[in-house]
Amino acid sequence: MIALDIIDLNEVIALLQKHHYSKISYHQLGLRLKLSHNTLEKIKKDHGGIDPCFTECLASWLRKADGVETPTIDTLIAALRGIGENAVADGINGERQNICIAVSKSKFSDRPALATPQMLPTSERHPPQPLLVNPGVRNLECRIDQIPNLRDIANELQNKFDYLVLALKKSLESNSIDVEDAKMLIHGCLRRKSTAVPELMPCIDILEGVNDFKSFFDFLSKHDFIGYLNYKLLKKLIELVKDDNEISRQFFEYEKEYAKLLSAASFEDLIPFFEQQSDLSPTAPLGLPYISFRLGSPWLHSRFYTWVSTFGEFSWSYYAILKQLRKNCVIITYAILPCVLDDVRRDLKDPLILKKLKDHDITVIELPQEEEDFDGKKEVIHATLSEENIPTTSTTLMAEVASIRKEAKSSSLGRELIKSIESHSKLEEFIGLLEAGADPNVTEYPPGGSPALIIAIEKDNTDFVKLLLEKGADPNVTEYTSGGSPALIIAIEIDNTDIVKLLLEKGADPNVTKYPSGGFPALIIAIEKGNTDIFKLLLEKGTDPNVTKYPSGGSPALIRAIEKDNTDNVKLLLEKGADPNATEYPSGSNPALIKAIKKNNIGIVEMLLEKGADPNIDFDTYYGTPLHCASQTGNANIIKLLITEGIADLNAVHEWSSTPLFNAVKSGSIEAVDILLTNGARTDVVDNHYGTPLHCASETGNAYIIKLLLTKGKADVNAVDTWNRTSLFKAVKSGSIEAVNILLTNGARTDVVSKYYGTPLHCASETGNANIIILLITKGNANIINAVDKDNCTPLFNAVKSGSIEAVDILLTNGARTDVVSKYEGTPLHCSARETGSANIIKLLITKGKADVNAVDKYSRTPLFYAVKSGIIEAVDILLTNGARTDVVSEYYGTPLHCASETGNANIIKLLITKGNADANAMDKDNKTPLFNAAKRFKIEAVDILLNNGARTDVVDEYGNTPLLLAVESDRSSQIIKLLIIKGQADVTAACEKVG
Repeated sequence: MIALDIIDLNEVIALLQKHHYSKISYHQLGLRLKLSHNTLEKIKKDHGGIDPCFTECLASWLRKADGVETPTIDTLIAALRGIGENAVADGINGERQNICIAVSKSKFSDRPALATPQMLPTSERHPPQPLLVNPGVRNLECRIDQIPNLRDIANELQNKFDYLVLALKKSLESNSIDVEDAKMLIHGCLRRKSTAVPELMPCIDILEGVNDFKSFFDFLSKHDFIGYLNYKLLKKLIELVKDDNEISRQFFEYEKEYAKLLSAASFEDLIPFFEQQSDLSPTAPLGLPYISFRLGSPWLHSRFYTWVSTFGEFSWSYYAILKQLRKNCVIITYAILPCVLDDVRRDLKDPLILKKLKDHDITVIELPQEEEDFDGKKEVIHATLSEENIPTTSTTLMAEVASIRKEAKSSSLGRELIKSIESHSKLEEFIGLLEAGADPNVTEYPPGGSPALIIAIEKDNTDFVKLLLEKGADPNVTEYTSGGSPALIIAIEIDNTDIVKLLLEKGADPNVTKYPSGGFPALIIAIEKGNTDIFKLLLEKGTDPNVTKYPSGGSPALIRAIEKDNTDNVKLLLEKGADPNATEYPSGSNPALIKAIKKNNIGIVEMLLEKGADPNIDFDTYYGTPLHCASQTGNANIIKLLITEGIADLNAVHEWSSTPLFNAVKSGSIEAVDILLTNGARTDVVDNHYGTPLHCASETGNAYIIKLLLTKGKADVNAVDTWNRTSLFKAVKSGSIEAVNILLTNGARTDVVSKYYGTPLHCASETGNANIIILLITKGNANIINAVDKDNCTPLFNAVKSGSIEAVDILLTNGARTDVVSKYEGTPLHCSARETGSANIIKLLITKGKADVNAVDKYSRTPLFYAVKSGIIEAVDILLTNGARTDVVSEYYGTPLHCASETGNANIIKLLITKGNADANAMDKDNKTPLFNAAKRFKIEAVDILLNNGARTDVVDEYGNTPLLLAVESDRSSQIIKLLIIKGQADVTAACEKVG
């Protein structure tokens, strides 16, 4: 399989264009190439046009965005076939052996190029396309490859890199270095850089799966981090074997070769490129002409600010000087390569630059270096570092300290100190700066900014923090001169116990808060971090154990520790005097004991009770006491503890008058219910919502708890709630046959009529549960079959509405009457025709129940009216077949044909006329015929059918209207007007006179 990479982008585009691929389908192609929909939408938003979107889509694939596996020609061909571009796929596949995709980095990588052994000359390749994406660090290789005189140098650099990696791998393994330590170093470096270079994020994810040095170096080789990032990663790894002389020597050789490559490169040509990739700039590690700015006042941020390396330095260039220098600066010029230093000196003699410097009172200090001294100095340093034993007070260290003292100027010591911290410089250099008189309280910028101590803490450098504090740094200093997070807060947030200890020993306020106005005190932040050692240090230094999250209140420390489920921290707080009855809010809700119970942490519950927590405290108006809470969780051990150790009130009630037993029943915990009953929990309490505990148990359908309440708790099986429902109602609703059977066995009555729901049989019929209906009739009281509710409905009404044929059949079999007329719904047959329109239930009511098809409700409507309204022609047909009359005139709705004409259902209108002999000219109470309804509702087909069946157009209703007049006034249907005039011979003159 031929692997592809980002540098092959232009060639892939040319290949697709050659075979006439339509760029407009880039979105579908991207999905087939495993890019996410979100990625493709972002491409569309950022790039707009088809061409740039198409290019970015392929670039994202080649960069392996969204975790794409290694891109190959095969996956490209498969994706093309997946979107129907078979001709393009066939074309590419057909010339597979002749494909020549130029790999610009051929001399840098050992992965096979996408070409035959006889590579075509560059001039014969596909013409390069304009690159519309930011391709990342690999394009550095492309640029170097395009400069002929750099190829040999680059080849040598690659060789040195390969040898160094092999030697480093061997050294790490021979010194038994843990691969996790190496991963941690690389992970931190990549994580910091990924904020500026998102392309590095997938690399971080891949690194997580590395578990040995073989796969670790495979990872480095695969991703081939070139340039600055490569340098940084190797430098990080070498820290693990810094005593290995051979590794130090090879790394020095690699540095020299890398510097040689960069020095020989066309710097002016590469500047625009590195402006796009500033965080990967190859000039960053070696200081190609650098200027270090010591500012008397803050500089103006501009796009050149992105060139700042980790050492706080700027790339040297003519326009950087002109745009970046500010008044009262001091420039210290230096460079690793002497030839570069000469360039810097030459530029500083330029009249324009000199004038600019003079106008702004800018001082230039030169640190001369001779080329011969340069290599010698590097060799000496490497030789010194490779010695096995370096005493802490060695001559070398003292010499370096003395040198720094001599060279440093008092005006720049503070800035040097800041830079030293930021660059993680050698300890001896840092000591030298402090000994030379650098102010330990210096800030990043003269007017303010982050103090040295804050920066050292943020860099997680314990040694520097210790030295600064010993030299008098203020342990209570804040992030900025104007305020911000204090040093102690930052140390806690980065989770560094040693730094926290140092700060507290030097007098840091243990009660300090994150913000000047208050809020987020140190103890609360330590709880959030979960660091018990820091937490303990703060308490030992006298921090308030009852401190709250905000000045006005909020969660106290004890509450936060319980929420984090940290038993050790809770214990420490209670030992230091934390209030065991502390609440989450000043209003008093959610006390500590409740929080611990909700966490199911019996250890914390026990500690709180031992320290005096009130077991009967009301934690909320609606939710009751701690025992209510424990019962709700069903935790039997905590319930026992509250009863035995805390003497909790078993029958305490909350706002709804529920006791803990209600909650235990709802939790489903048989053990919890048993403990409460054993200790005297009452079963006769009626709350405002659920009834008794037996009602609750019946609602859940839990047969075991129902038995326990009846046998051990002596619960009244026929106790009623506020709506006069017994537990049997709830059991029926739950659908549990076992629960219903237990209640009936224990004497539950079936003839109780509730306030709104009828009898238990009404409830069972509403659910349509045939088995429970049979159980209530056979084991209960058969006489309840025709019991009525408040609306005079029998259970049969409910069964009909449920749509259960089986339930209806059982009730009819057991004597359910069909002639009962309810308050609002007519007979069961009315109900069936209206609610479900079920032909089977209608048949059953007529055939088995002998239902009267012409029975009327209180508005004189028969079931046929409802069937017509439902629109179910089968229901209408059954009623007509069984003798339903069509000439019945209801109180407000006319005849069934009036209803059908209003709905406009042509099939039902035809059926009523043909099978039911409905009169097309029958009148309602307002003297309107069905034609009025059809015309008014704009039902063209209904009008046509009625006219065909003799409907008259000359009928005048009680208000002086004719069908034609209604149609004209509505001004919505010219077709109906035409029908009425042409087919119905309607009187146009009369209508015109009326309209005027």
